[in-house]
Amino acid sequence: MSHVRYLKENNIRYRTLSATEIPRFIDAATALQTPAADSILLALYTGMRIGEVCTLKWEYWHPDMHQLILPDTKSGHPFTCPLAPPAIAVVQCQQDLMLSKTYIFPQLTDNARPLAYPRATFARICRDAEIAVRYALQVRNFCARELMIDRVPATIGAMAVSRFTKTLKENNMSPEVCLGTHIKTRELWLTEKQAFRTIKNPASVPSRELFETFPINCYHGGRNECFMMGVTPSDHWYDYDLAGAYTTGLLDILTPDYGNIRLSKNPDDYCGHVMGFALVTFRFPESVPYPSLPVRTDQYGLFFPLSGESWATAPEIELALSLGAEMTIHNGIIVPWICDTSPHNSESTSVFLPFVQQVRENRNRHIKGSLEEKFWKEIGNSLYGKLAQGLRAKTAFDTARGLNRSLPPSSVTQPFFAAHVTGFIRAVVGELMNALPSDSSVVSVTTDGFLTNCPLDKINMSGPLSSRFQSLCDIVDPGSSMLTCKHEVSQLIAMKTRGQLTYRAIQGKPVVHARAGVKPPADIPRSDYNDYMVDLYLNRLPGQTLSRSTLISTREMWLSESDLVSREQDIRLNLEFDFKRQPVRPAMNEGHLLMFSRPWDNMEEALQQRSLFDDWRQTHTLKTLADWDDWCDFLYCRTVFSDMKLKVGSKRSDDILVRLFLRALTQCQWGLMLKDKKSYSCKEVAEWLTSEGYSVTVTDVKNAVRAKIPQMKFSSVTPRMKSLMDIIARKYPTFCLPV
Repeated sequence: MSHVRYLKENNIRYRTLSATEIPRFIDAATALQTPAADSILLALYTGMRIGEVCTLKWEYWHPDMHQLILPDTKSGHPFTCPLAPPAIAVVQCQQDLMLSKTYIFPQLTDNARPLAYPRATFARICRDAEIAVRYALQVRNFCARELMIDRVPATIGAMAVSRFTKTLKENNMSPEVCLGTHIKTRELWLTEKQAFRTIKNPASVPSRELFETFPINCYHGGRNECFMMGVTPSDHWYDYDLAGAYTTGLLDILTPDYGNIRLSKNPDDYCGHVMGFALVTFRFPESVPYPSLPVRTDQYGLFFPLSGESWATAPEIELALSLGAEMTIHNGIIVPWICDTSPHNSESTSVFLPFVQQVRENRNRHIKGSLEEKFWKEIGNSLYGKLAQGLRAKTAFDTARGLNRSLPPSSVTQPFFAAHVTGFIRAVVGELMNALPSDSSVVSVTTDGFLTNCPLDKINMSGPLSSRFQSLCDIVDPGSSMLTCKHEVSQLIAMKTRGQLTYRAIQGKPVVHARAGVKPPADIPRSDYNDYMVDLYLNRLPGQTLSRSTLISTREMWLSESDLVSREQDIRLNLEFDFKRQPVRPAMNEGHLLMFSRPWDNMEEALQQRSLFDDWRQTHTLKTLADWDDWCDFLYCRTVFSDMKLKVGSKRSDDILVRLFLRALTQCQWGLMLKDKKSYSCKEVAEWLTSEGYSVTVTDVKNAVRAKIPQMKFSSVTPRMKSLMDIIARKYPTFCLPV
């Protein structure tokens, strides 16, 4: 009996790779480029035992059927294994190497023998991919020790929500009073248990629910605009960020008194430290470089025109008034702080102060870059997102039902808080930009920061909103500055919103590198990303596509019963200016078109030009002055001639003017008389215009007499039209356009 082995009581592995770990594991294995690593990849792709993979022979491989047929397995039966494309690629790679005529994965020292169990390689892959059981245990310990919760939440956002509600209770603050909610209970009959189950869910109190439409409409997100296009002038450019923008901005929120919300159409009521939301019409003076009231569009995000209609928060209304805007409030609400309306509650502490302080204290307590420090940082940043969850229509795939469903609100979703803090940050950034010296320029603004050539000591931070934000920074980190400089460069490339590159760096300073959503190829080192993007932008072509590797969606995995695999797809390159501002003052700089911008006068003009530019850029790029002239001519045709019901198509302005000239000539209009009509035959006119580069036939001239001349006046002409007018004047000097 001493030689009888004990029966295994538990053959269950500790855990399997998660969906987020699989791509990291594959990348780490692929990077090794060894037979041992490839054998592990094939085991992952096929689900075969690693021992079976290591002993695979070439005679088992059937490339015509994309199958491996094993004549004998551990179960004693033959086994056919169909291969997916990633698995086929692994086998074909070994076939190209052909290290052994017998085994697919031979030993490197003796190719006549199969590969041994690749334990060391597997350990290295796990180490390179940063996959370890220790990570899961650390997370569990972090939740128990730091957050004092027994279970591990599914997301960091859930950790933030749990910690936030606990800090409120620990500081004798009621979550229901702060958030304006109450617990709603309902009884659910469970047939299988023949008993009732009580379900409790948070719900808005009636006074909050009545006015929620206002903050929901005022919730817009960050301000994102590009104010230049092309290679910027050479200067010293600074990239500033608001210190902990949203986390710090949350400290501006005290406990609201939902029971005393009131309507107001008086703009002065929205000034100062108040929470308010309103629908306004406005007009800024022409001299304001960066208007502050957002106008949301369904397709193109936020615009900031000189005039229009906006759902705005109180800080944005206050800033607009200080910039001299004329404003009419159609409907609006003021949400007072409970410390201002209740004589029994004079506490003016922010709802979020205990949470923010706890996050900062715990970050300082841990080593920078450690797992605990990173977790606390993400917990602090995630709470704002949970406040806004479910406010805008967003769907997620429900694996339990196999259907897309709307993302539900979180337990702390609060439209009043989410709208106020985003509006406050937009207003602070807008106040800073408008207070810059007149000789300073701004390249772009992205949510909580902006690129400018103004040194920090020349930025005016004394405005009421900036001062308020600085006072909040002093609460979190006494003596700190509200602005931090993240990057410094001497010359930039401004492409579009969230697309800025470094053209010339400053020695020893980090570079600006925002790729506008472009993912460089896998063989490009991260250190070369900026150079790759600069070359891509300067040499881009109309209709250019890029190959991009992406992971398939959860929905596709569920419906096709597929593994999480990457897929190559071609995407259209989109690095053209996004027309959130009106481009002006075109010029060439460093061999590329450079343009500055001004705010749009109104949304009608902005959306019209953006829509037309989307059409034009299908076959063009804005890289030279010739491209700019072609775009302006295209715009002229679509806005002037199309309104006259003239068929434009792909024609340019001089092509259409030729047709109008023929109509005027044959009908004796626009300064032409009968003697002009008779001075040349139809054939001579056609030949003359053809020699000048315009395709005109005798039939075109004859038919012009029956075509209608539109009733129109020309307030301006394009360069193409001007050139044609000079040509016509040599034969018909009396020809003129109606003005």
